[in-house]
Amino acid sequence: MPKQAANIIWNWKTSRHTSEQAKSSRRKRRWLQTAGMMVASLLLFRFGDHRVFPMLLWSAAAVALTGLCFSDRILQGIDKTERVLARWLGTGLTWLLLAPFFYTVFGVGRLCLILTRKDRLQRQWDPQAATYWCDHGNTKERPRYQEQS
Repeated sequence: MPKQAANIIWNWKTSRHTSEQAKSSRRKRRWLQTAGMMVASLLLFRFGDHRVFPMLLWSAAAVALTGLCFSDRILQGIDKTERVLARWLGTGLTWLLLAPFFYTVFGVGRLCLILTRKDRLQRQWDPQAATYWCDHGNTKERPRYQEQS
């Protein structure tokens, strides 16, 4: 029985066939991307005000088309360039957008709580308190796990 489960999850004997299928799938995806870039650049030429971005897009489509028609090494270079640019873009967006947003939202929220003297977590030390136990009231009507609100 365990061997059958392993064959369902990952049949290692047919993995080389799937790599060929994955290669043809990547090639089809690249054809669609190239066609999309060409159509987008033509639309931007026709209806857009700027000329630099459509030219860059058209040039990228031309390089991808050259790779599709003549050389797989060009496609490998394009894939590597895309991975590097995606990593840079992800890192840049994280630090330029998400970090300031986090500190702005939570910093302002914490400042508002300090100014209104609210302590939702009850973190203030009270030396006169005999215990810090919080009674949750009557729970005999319905168990608390049935009411999640």
